[in-house]
Amino acid sequence: MDDRTDEQIIKDFGNTLNKIMEREGITFRELSARTGLNLGNLSDLAAGRRNPLMSTIVRLADALGVQPGDLFTFDK
Repeated sequence: MDDRTDEQIIKDFGNTLNKIMEREGITFRELSARTGLNLGNLSDLAAGRRNPLMSTIVRLADALGVQPGDLFTFDK
C-alpha cells in the first residue's frame, strides 16, 4: 500500500502537471486560456497547494492532450 500523505499526493500531482506543461511547451497563461481556469488556481495546483476537483483534472488533461491518469504518473 502507498504510504504517501494526501499532501504528498497533491504535491506530486503539481510536479507532474509542471512536467507535462514543460514537455508540451505550454505556459500557465496558455493553459488558463485552454481550460478557463484562472492563473492563481493553476499556480496553486502546480505548486501542490490546492487539491484539484475531478472536473479540473479532466479539463487539464484535455487541454494538455493527455489522459487524466497521466496526471497521476508519479515518480517514486
